[in-house]
Amino acid sequence: MFDVFVVGAGISGLSLAYLLTLRNLNVGIVDASGSCGGKIGTLVEDGYVVEKGPNGFLDNKPYTFKIVELLGIDDELISCSDSSKKRYICLKGRLVEVPLKPLDFIRSPILSPLGKLRVLLEPFIPPKYGVDETIAEFGARRLGNEFVENLLDPMVTGVYAGDCYKLSLKATFPVMKDLEEKYGSLFKALIKRKREGTLKTGPSGFSKLYSFKRGLATLIDALYDRVKEKAYVGLKESVNGIAYENSYWRVETSRGSYRTKVLVLAVPSFVSARLLSFDEDLRSLLDGINYVPIVVVAIGASLKEGNMRDGFGFLVPRKEDLTILGCLFDYQIFENRAPEGKLLLRMMLGGARNPGIVDLDNEFIYGSCLYDLEKTLGILLDVDKVWIFRYERGIPQYELGHIDRLKKIEEIVSRSYRGLYLHGNAYYGVGMNDCIGNSFILTDRIVEGLGGI
Repeated sequence: MFDVFVVGAGISGLSLAYLLTLRNLNVGIVDASGSCGGKIGTLVEDGYVVEKGPNGFLDNKPYTFKIVELLGIDDELISCSDSSKKRYICLKGRLVEVPLKPLDFIRSPILSPLGKLRVLLEPFIPPKYGVDETIAEFGARRLGNEFVENLLDPMVTGVYAGDCYKLSLKATFPVMKDLEEKYGSLFKALIKRKREGTLKTGPSGFSKLYSFKRGLATLIDALYDRVKEKAYVGLKESVNGIAYENSYWRVETSRGSYRTKVLVLAVPSFVSARLLSFDEDLRSLLDGINYVPIVVVAIGASLKEGNMRDGFGFLVPRKEDLTILGCLFDYQIFENRAPEGKLLLRMMLGGARNPGIVDLDNEFIYGSCLYDLEKTLGILLDVDKVWIFRYERGIPQYELGHIDRLKKIEEIVSRSYRGLYLHGNAYYGVGMNDCIGNSFILTDRIVEGLGGI
Protein backbone atom coordinates (compact mmCIF):
# COMPACT_ATOMS: atom_id res chain seq x y z
CA MET A 1 0.00 0.00 0.00
CA PHE A 2 1.36 3.38 -1.04
CA ASP A 3 0.38 6.74 0.37
CA VAL A 4 0.84 8.29 -3.08
CA PHE A 5 1.38 6.65 -6.45
CA VAL A 6 2.54 8.89 -9.31
CA VAL A 7 2.14 7.93 -12.97
CA GLY A 8 4.63 9.83 -15.13
CA ALA A 9 8.22 10.82 -14.34
CA GLY A 10 8.50 14.04 -16.29
CA ILE A 11 9.48 17.19 -14.44
CA SER A 12 5.98 17.45 -12.90
CA GLY A 13 5.79 13.90 -11.58
CA LEU A 14 9.43 13.67 -10.58
CA SER A 15 9.50 16.95 -8.65
CA LEU A 16 6.23 16.02 -6.94
CA ALA A 17 7.57 12.61 -5.92
CA TYR A 18 10.69 14.22 -4.49
CA LEU A 19 8.75 16.79 -2.46
CA LEU A 20 6.42 14.08 -1.14
CA THR A 21 9.37 11.98 0.04
CA LEU A 22 10.55 15.00 2.03
CA ARG A 23 7.23 14.76 3.90
CA ASN A 24 8.01 11.12 4.82
CA LEU A 25 5.25 9.63 2.67
CA ASN A 26 5.41 6.19 1.09
CA VAL A 27 5.66 7.06 -2.61
CA GLY A 28 5.76 5.09 -5.85
CA ILE A 29 6.38 6.50 -9.33
CA VAL A 30 6.35 4.76 -12.70
CA ASP A 31 6.99 5.81 -16.28
CA ALA A 32 6.54 3.87 -19.51
CA SER A 33 9.79 5.23 -20.92
CA GLY A 34 13.27 4.20 -19.86
CA SER A 35 14.23 7.59 -18.46
CA CYS A 36 12.96 10.50 -16.38
CA GLY A 37 12.41 14.09 -17.40
CA GLY A 38 9.98 13.77 -20.27
CA LYS A 39 10.92 16.34 -22.92
CA ILE A 40 13.65 17.77 -20.68
CA GLY A 41 16.95 16.14 -21.47
CA THR A 42 20.53 16.92 -22.41
CA LEU A 43 22.98 15.26 -24.78
CA VAL A 44 26.70 15.84 -24.26
CA GLU A 45 28.61 14.85 -27.40
CA ASP A 46 32.00 15.88 -28.79
CA GLY A 47 32.11 19.02 -26.68
CA TYR A 48 28.53 20.08 -27.47
CA VAL A 49 25.87 20.37 -24.75
CA VAL A 50 22.54 19.97 -26.53
CA GLU A 51 19.13 20.37 -24.97
CA LYS A 52 16.36 18.16 -26.37
CA GLY A 53 13.63 20.54 -25.24
CA PRO A 54 13.65 23.67 -23.05
CA ASN A 55 17.02 25.29 -22.50
CA GLY A 56 16.52 26.93 -19.11
CA PHE A 57 14.20 28.60 -16.62
CA LEU A 58 13.58 32.24 -15.70
CA ASP A 59 14.25 33.88 -12.36
CA ASN A 60 10.87 35.67 -12.25
CA LYS A 61 9.40 32.81 -10.18
CA PRO A 62 11.10 31.17 -7.19
CA TYR A 63 10.05 27.53 -7.54
CA THR A 64 12.90 26.01 -9.53
CA PHE A 65 15.44 27.80 -7.36
CA LYS A 66 13.72 26.40 -4.27
CA ILE A 67 14.04 22.83 -5.48
CA VAL A 68 17.64 23.42 -6.60
CA GLU A 69 18.44 24.62 -3.09
CA LEU A 70 16.73 21.59 -1.52
CA LEU A 71 18.74 19.29 -3.78
CA GLY A 72 22.00 21.10 -2.96
CA ILE A 73 23.03 21.66 -6.59
CA ASP A 74 23.27 25.47 -6.43
CA ASP A 75 26.94 25.34 -7.42
CA GLU A 76 25.95 23.86 -10.80
CA LEU A 77 23.77 26.84 -11.74
CA ILE A 78 24.80 29.23 -14.52
CA SER A 79 23.07 32.34 -15.85
CA CYS A 80 22.77 33.50 -19.43
CA SER A 81 25.38 35.84 -20.88
CA ASP A 82 24.89 39.60 -21.02
CA SER A 83 25.05 39.51 -24.82
CA SER A 84 22.00 37.24 -24.92
CA LYS A 85 19.79 40.17 -23.88
CA LYS A 86 19.60 41.00 -27.58
CA ARG A 87 16.63 39.29 -29.19
CA TYR A 88 15.45 39.57 -32.76
CA ILE A 89 12.34 39.27 -34.88
CA CYS A 90 12.63 38.33 -38.55
CA LEU A 91 10.76 40.91 -40.64
CA LYS A 92 10.85 40.99 -44.44
CA GLY A 93 13.71 38.51 -44.41
CA ARG A 94 16.01 40.44 -42.08
CA LEU A 95 16.53 40.47 -38.34
CA VAL A 96 15.27 43.43 -36.33
CA GLU A 97 16.32 43.78 -32.70
CA VAL A 98 13.44 43.84 -30.22
CA PRO A 99 13.53 47.23 -28.45
CA LEU A 100 13.61 47.06 -24.65
CA LYS A 101 13.43 50.78 -23.85
CA PRO A 102 10.84 53.41 -24.90
CA LEU A 103 13.35 55.48 -26.90
CA ASP A 104 14.62 52.37 -28.67
CA PHE A 105 11.03 51.46 -29.51
CA ILE A 106 10.43 54.85 -31.13
CA ARG A 107 13.58 54.48 -33.26
CA SER A 108 13.02 50.82 -34.11
CA PRO A 109 11.71 49.69 -37.52
CA ILE A 110 9.86 46.84 -35.83
CA LEU A 111 6.59 48.77 -36.32
CA SER A 112 5.59 51.37 -38.88
CA PRO A 113 4.93 54.97 -37.72
CA LEU A 114 1.19 54.23 -37.76
CA GLY A 115 1.78 51.01 -35.82
CA LYS A 116 3.73 52.90 -33.16
CA LEU A 117 1.03 55.57 -32.95
CA ARG A 118 -1.58 52.86 -32.41
CA VAL A 119 0.46 51.41 -29.53
CA LEU A 120 0.69 54.87 -27.93
CA LEU A 121 -3.12 55.05 -27.90
CA GLU A 122 -3.28 52.04 -25.54
CA PRO A 123 -3.95 54.07 -22.35
CA PHE A 124 -7.11 55.49 -23.97
CA ILE A 125 -8.62 52.11 -24.90
CA PRO A 126 -11.42 51.16 -22.45
CA PRO A 127 -10.98 47.82 -20.67
CA LYS A 128 -13.18 44.76 -21.10
CA TYR A 129 -14.17 42.88 -17.98
CA GLY A 130 -14.81 39.16 -17.53
CA VAL A 131 -14.26 38.25 -21.18
CA ASP A 132 -12.18 35.27 -22.32
CA GLU A 133 -10.47 36.65 -25.42
CA THR A 134 -7.80 35.13 -27.61
CA ILE A 135 -4.33 36.62 -27.27
CA ALA A 136 -4.71 38.15 -30.74
CA GLU A 137 -8.09 39.72 -29.92
CA PHE A 138 -6.70 41.28 -26.75
CA GLY A 139 -3.53 42.48 -28.49
CA ALA A 140 -5.36 43.96 -31.47
CA ARG A 141 -7.87 45.72 -29.23
CA ARG A 142 -5.27 47.26 -26.95
CA LEU A 143 -2.18 47.60 -29.15
CA GLY A 144 -3.23 47.20 -32.77
CA ASN A 145 -3.07 44.56 -35.49
CA GLU A 146 0.49 45.38 -36.54
CA PHE A 147 1.72 44.78 -32.99
CA VAL A 148 -0.02 41.39 -33.02
CA GLU A 149 1.50 40.38 -36.38
CA ASN A 150 5.05 41.63 -35.77
CA LEU A 151 5.51 40.98 -32.05
CA LEU A 152 2.76 39.04 -30.28
CA ASP A 153 2.44 36.30 -32.88
CA PRO A 154 6.15 35.32 -32.89
CA MET A 155 6.46 35.68 -29.11
CA VAL A 156 3.49 33.35 -28.53
CA THR A 157 5.08 30.95 -31.01
CA GLY A 158 8.28 31.06 -28.96
CA VAL A 159 6.45 29.91 -25.81
CA TYR A 160 3.59 27.70 -27.00
CA ALA A 161 4.40 27.09 -30.70
CA GLY A 162 0.72 27.95 -30.88
CA ASP A 163 -1.77 30.14 -32.70
CA CYS A 164 -2.38 33.44 -30.92
CA TYR A 165 -5.73 33.62 -32.75
CA LYS A 166 -6.89 30.52 -30.82
CA LEU A 167 -5.09 30.62 -27.45
CA SER A 168 -6.90 32.05 -24.43
CA LEU A 169 -5.30 35.12 -22.87
CA LYS A 170 -6.75 34.29 -19.42
CA ALA A 171 -5.26 30.80 -19.54
CA THR A 172 -1.85 31.64 -21.03
CA PHE A 173 -1.06 35.15 -19.77
CA PRO A 174 -3.55 35.81 -16.95
CA VAL A 175 -1.44 38.64 -15.56
CA MET A 176 -2.09 40.70 -18.69
CA LYS A 177 -5.85 40.39 -18.26
CA ASP A 178 -5.59 41.15 -14.54
CA LEU A 179 -3.57 44.30 -15.24
CA GLU A 180 -6.16 45.57 -17.69
CA GLU A 181 -9.06 44.90 -15.33
CA LYS A 182 -7.34 46.37 -12.27
CA TYR A 183 -5.68 49.42 -13.81
CA GLY A 184 -7.67 49.96 -17.01
CA SER A 185 -4.55 49.97 -19.20
CA LEU A 186 -1.29 48.05 -19.56
CA PHE A 187 0.78 51.24 -19.67
CA LYS A 188 -0.99 52.67 -16.61
CA ALA A 189 -0.42 49.38 -14.80
CA LEU A 190 3.33 49.39 -15.52
CA ILE A 191 3.71 52.98 -14.34
CA LYS A 192 1.65 52.53 -11.17
CA ARG A 193 3.22 49.21 -10.22
CA LYS A 194 6.69 50.63 -10.73
CA ARG A 195 5.82 53.48 -8.37
CA GLU A 196 4.30 51.04 -5.87
CA GLY A 197 7.32 48.74 -6.11
CA THR A 198 5.08 45.79 -7.01
CA LEU A 199 6.37 45.24 -10.53
CA LYS A 200 7.48 41.58 -10.55
CA THR A 201 10.71 41.00 -12.40
CA GLY A 202 13.87 39.09 -11.72
CA PRO A 203 16.50 40.37 -9.24
CA SER A 204 18.31 42.23 -12.02
CA GLY A 205 15.19 44.14 -13.09
CA PHE A 206 14.64 41.89 -16.10
CA SER A 207 13.87 38.19 -16.08
CA LYS A 208 17.08 36.24 -16.58
CA LEU A 209 17.49 32.72 -17.91
CA TYR A 210 19.31 30.06 -15.87
CA SER A 211 20.49 26.53 -16.51
CA PHE A 212 23.28 24.23 -15.31
CA LYS A 213 26.85 23.74 -16.44
CA ARG A 214 26.01 20.44 -18.10
CA GLY A 215 22.45 21.28 -19.03
CA LEU A 216 19.01 20.71 -17.55
CA ALA A 217 19.68 16.99 -17.18
CA THR A 218 21.57 18.00 -14.03
CA LEU A 219 18.25 18.79 -12.35
CA ILE A 220 16.54 15.64 -13.64
CA ASP A 221 19.43 13.41 -12.55
CA ALA A 222 19.53 14.98 -9.08
CA LEU A 223 15.78 14.52 -8.62
CA TYR A 224 15.92 10.92 -9.80
CA ASP A 225 18.85 10.08 -7.49
CA ARG A 226 17.00 11.48 -4.47
CA VAL A 227 13.64 9.94 -5.31
CA LYS A 228 14.97 6.41 -5.80
CA GLU A 229 16.59 6.56 -2.34
CA LYS A 230 13.19 6.80 -0.61
CA ALA A 231 10.54 5.79 -3.14
CA TYR A 232 9.71 2.95 -5.49
CA VAL A 233 10.70 3.95 -9.05
CA GLY A 234 9.62 1.85 -12.01
CA LEU A 235 11.00 2.89 -15.38
CA LYS A 236 9.85 1.06 -18.52
CA GLU A 237 6.78 0.23 -16.46
CA SER A 238 3.57 1.08 -18.29
CA VAL A 239 0.17 1.44 -16.68
CA ASN A 240 -2.44 -0.85 -18.20
CA GLY A 241 -5.40 0.24 -16.13
CA ILE A 242 -6.64 1.90 -12.95
CA ALA A 243 -9.72 1.38 -10.81
CA TYR A 244 -11.35 3.19 -7.89
CA GLU A 245 -12.26 0.66 -5.20
CA ASN A 246 -13.68 1.47 -1.76
CA SER A 247 -11.96 4.88 -1.52
CA TYR A 248 -8.62 3.44 -2.66
CA TRP A 249 -6.99 3.26 -6.08
CA ARG A 250 -5.79 0.11 -7.80
CA VAL A 251 -3.08 0.55 -10.45
CA GLU A 252 -2.30 -2.31 -12.82
CA THR A 253 1.06 -2.04 -14.55
CA SER A 254 3.24 -4.18 -16.80
CA ARG A 255 5.03 -5.38 -13.65
CA GLY A 256 2.35 -5.77 -11.07
CA SER A 257 -0.65 -4.42 -9.17
CA TYR A 258 -0.47 -1.60 -6.60
CA ARG A 259 -2.90 -0.18 -4.08
CA THR A 260 -2.65 3.48 -3.08
CA LYS A 261 -4.52 6.09 -1.08
CA VAL A 262 -3.68 8.88 -3.55
CA LEU A 263 -3.19 8.56 -7.29
CA VAL A 264 -1.52 11.33 -9.31
CA LEU A 265 -1.63 11.21 -13.11
CA ALA A 266 1.35 13.35 -14.15
CA VAL A 267 1.12 12.36 -17.79
CA PRO A 268 -0.16 14.18 -20.91
CA SER A 269 -3.89 14.82 -20.76
CA PHE A 270 -4.61 12.42 -23.63
CA VAL A 271 -2.91 9.63 -21.65
CA SER A 272 -4.97 10.50 -18.58
CA ALA A 273 -8.07 10.41 -20.81
CA ARG A 274 -7.26 6.83 -21.80
CA LEU A 275 -6.60 5.75 -18.20
CA LEU A 276 -9.84 7.38 -17.03
CA SER A 277 -11.95 6.10 -19.93
CA PHE A 278 -14.42 4.58 -17.44
CA ASP A 279 -15.75 8.14 -16.97
CA GLU A 280 -16.94 9.36 -20.36
CA ASP A 281 -17.35 13.01 -19.35
CA LEU A 282 -13.87 13.17 -17.84
CA ARG A 283 -12.34 11.37 -20.79
CA SER A 284 -13.97 13.76 -23.25
CA LEU A 285 -12.83 16.87 -21.38
CA LEU A 286 -9.24 15.64 -21.16
CA ASP A 287 -9.16 14.57 -24.80
CA GLY A 288 -10.33 18.06 -25.76
CA ILE A 289 -6.99 19.61 -24.76
CA ASN A 290 -5.10 19.95 -28.02
CA TYR A 291 -1.35 19.48 -28.51
CA VAL A 292 0.86 20.71 -31.34
CA PRO A 293 3.85 18.81 -32.73
CA ILE A 294 7.37 20.18 -32.41
CA VAL A 295 10.61 19.33 -34.15
CA VAL A 296 13.82 20.57 -32.50
CA VAL A 297 16.90 20.69 -34.73
CA ALA A 298 20.34 21.40 -33.25
CA ILE A 299 23.32 22.08 -35.50
CA GLY A 300 26.93 22.09 -34.31
CA ALA A 301 29.13 23.78 -36.87
CA SER A 302 31.96 26.11 -37.84
CA LEU A 303 31.23 29.39 -39.60
CA LYS A 304 32.13 29.06 -43.26
CA GLU A 305 30.91 32.42 -44.58
CA GLY A 306 29.34 35.49 -43.00
CA ASN A 307 29.25 36.82 -39.45
CA MET A 308 27.07 35.82 -36.51
CA ARG A 309 25.16 38.41 -34.53
CA ASP A 310 25.37 38.60 -30.76
CA GLY A 311 22.21 37.64 -28.99
CA PHE A 312 19.72 35.11 -27.73
CA GLY A 313 18.24 34.25 -31.09
CA PHE A 314 15.29 35.21 -33.27
CA LEU A 315 11.61 34.41 -33.76
CA VAL A 316 9.65 34.31 -36.99
CA PRO A 317 6.16 35.80 -37.56
CA ARG A 318 3.76 33.62 -39.55
CA LYS A 319 3.71 36.08 -42.46
CA GLU A 320 7.40 35.41 -43.21
CA ASP A 321 8.22 32.81 -45.86
CA LEU A 322 10.28 30.55 -43.59
CA THR A 323 9.93 26.98 -42.34
CA ILE A 324 11.52 27.46 -38.91
CA LEU A 325 9.60 29.09 -36.07
CA GLY A 326 12.75 30.52 -34.55
CA CYS A 327 16.40 29.91 -33.76
CA LEU A 328 18.33 30.01 -30.48
CA PHE A 329 22.02 30.89 -30.43
CA ASP A 330 22.69 28.32 -27.70
CA TYR A 331 26.45 28.72 -27.76
CA GLN A 332 26.03 32.43 -26.95
CA ILE A 333 23.28 32.06 -24.34
CA PHE A 334 25.30 29.83 -22.01
CA GLU A 335 29.03 29.23 -21.83
CA ASN A 336 30.61 25.91 -22.78
CA ARG A 337 27.71 24.81 -24.97
CA ALA A 338 30.04 24.24 -27.95
CA PRO A 339 33.77 23.59 -28.46
CA GLU A 340 36.06 26.59 -28.89
CA GLY A 341 35.46 28.26 -32.23
CA LYS A 342 32.23 26.32 -32.91
CA LEU A 343 28.58 27.33 -33.05
CA LEU A 344 25.55 25.55 -31.61
CA LEU A 345 22.27 26.72 -33.12
CA ARG A 346 18.89 25.23 -32.21
CA MET A 347 15.76 25.66 -34.32
CA MET A 348 12.09 24.91 -33.69
CA LEU A 349 9.77 23.78 -36.47
CA GLY A 350 6.15 22.68 -36.68
CA GLY A 351 3.76 23.90 -34.04
CA ALA A 352 0.25 25.09 -34.92
CA ARG A 353 1.70 26.81 -37.97
CA ASN A 354 3.07 23.72 -39.73
CA PRO A 355 2.04 20.54 -37.87
CA GLY A 356 2.72 18.23 -40.81
CA ILE A 357 6.46 18.79 -40.74
CA VAL A 358 6.86 16.29 -37.90
CA ASP A 359 6.12 13.55 -40.45
CA LEU A 360 8.68 14.67 -43.05
CA ASP A 361 12.12 13.08 -43.42
CA ASN A 362 15.28 14.31 -41.73
CA GLU A 363 16.86 15.41 -45.00
CA PHE A 364 14.04 17.84 -45.78
CA ILE A 365 13.96 19.21 -42.23
CA TYR A 366 17.74 19.67 -42.11
CA GLY A 367 17.82 21.29 -45.55
CA SER A 368 15.03 23.69 -44.59
CA CYS A 369 16.97 24.79 -41.52
CA LEU A 370 20.16 25.47 -43.49
CA TYR A 371 18.21 27.43 -46.12
CA ASP A 372 16.44 29.56 -43.49
CA LEU A 373 19.69 30.25 -41.61
CA GLU A 374 21.38 31.42 -44.81
CA LYS A 375 18.36 33.59 -45.67
CA THR A 376 17.99 35.24 -42.25
CA LEU A 377 21.56 35.37 -40.93
CA GLY A 378 23.46 35.46 -44.22
CA ILE A 379 25.76 32.63 -43.11
CA LEU A 380 27.06 29.37 -44.54
CA LEU A 381 28.00 26.60 -42.13
CA ASP A 382 30.55 23.83 -42.14
CA VAL A 383 28.41 21.36 -40.21
CA ASP A 384 29.91 18.93 -37.67
CA LYS A 385 26.85 17.44 -36.00
CA VAL A 386 23.08 17.47 -36.42
CA TRP A 387 20.51 16.35 -33.84
CA ILE A 388 16.79 16.10 -34.62
CA PHE A 389 14.20 15.54 -31.90
CA ARG A 390 10.56 14.95 -32.84
CA TYR A 391 7.59 15.38 -30.53
CA GLU A 392 4.33 14.39 -32.21
CA ARG A 393 2.35 15.90 -29.35
CA GLY A 394 4.80 18.48 -28.11
CA ILE A 395 3.09 21.37 -26.33
CA PRO A 396 -0.47 21.55 -24.94
CA GLN A 397 -2.58 24.44 -26.20
CA TYR A 398 -4.64 26.52 -23.77
CA GLU A 399 -7.32 27.49 -26.26
CA LEU A 400 -10.48 29.54 -25.62
CA GLY A 401 -12.54 27.81 -22.95
CA HIS A 402 -9.53 26.19 -21.28
CA ILE A 403 -10.31 27.65 -17.84
CA ASP A 404 -13.94 26.51 -18.01
CA ARG A 405 -12.73 23.06 -19.11
CA LEU A 406 -10.47 22.83 -16.05
CA LYS A 407 -13.32 23.83 -13.75
CA LYS A 408 -15.49 21.03 -15.15
CA ILE A 409 -12.64 18.53 -14.75
CA GLU A 410 -12.07 19.59 -11.15
CA GLU A 411 -15.79 19.34 -10.37
CA ILE A 412 -15.99 15.76 -11.64
CA VAL A 413 -12.83 14.66 -9.83
CA SER A 414 -13.70 16.30 -6.50
CA ARG A 415 -17.27 14.94 -6.63
CA SER A 416 -16.57 11.36 -7.69
CA TYR A 417 -12.91 10.42 -7.26
CA ARG A 418 -11.41 11.14 -3.88
CA GLY A 419 -7.61 10.97 -3.84
CA LEU A 420 -7.19 11.54 -7.60
CA TYR A 421 -5.06 14.44 -8.88
CA LEU A 422 -4.18 15.52 -12.42
CA HIS A 423 -0.77 17.10 -12.72
CA GLY A 424 1.43 18.32 -15.55
CA ASN A 425 1.82 21.02 -18.17
CA ALA A 426 -1.60 20.46 -19.78
CA TYR A 427 -3.41 22.40 -17.06
CA TYR A 428 -1.86 25.38 -15.25
CA GLY A 429 1.30 26.39 -17.09
CA VAL A 430 3.67 24.83 -19.62
CA GLY A 431 7.01 26.10 -18.30
CA MET A 432 9.41 24.43 -15.87
CA ASN A 433 8.71 27.02 -13.19
CA ASP A 434 4.98 26.40 -13.53
CA CYS A 435 5.32 22.61 -13.37
CA ILE A 436 7.60 22.70 -10.33
CA GLY A 437 5.52 25.43 -8.65
CA ASN A 438 2.40 23.31 -9.09
CA SER A 439 4.28 20.39 -7.49
CA PHE A 440 4.84 22.48 -4.36
CA ILE A 441 1.14 23.41 -4.27
CA LEU A 442 -0.01 19.85 -4.92
CA THR A 443 2.29 18.46 -2.24
CA ASP A 444 0.55 20.59 0.38
CA ARG A 445 -2.88 19.58 -0.93
CA ILE A 446 -2.00 15.88 -0.82
CA VAL A 447 -0.54 16.02 2.69
CA GLU A 448 -3.61 17.90 3.90
CA GLY A 449 -5.93 15.45 2.17
CA LEU A 450 -4.19 12.40 3.57
CA GLY A 451 -5.00 13.64 7.04
CA GLY A 452 -8.63 12.93 6.24
CA ILE A 453 -8.29 9.72 4.29
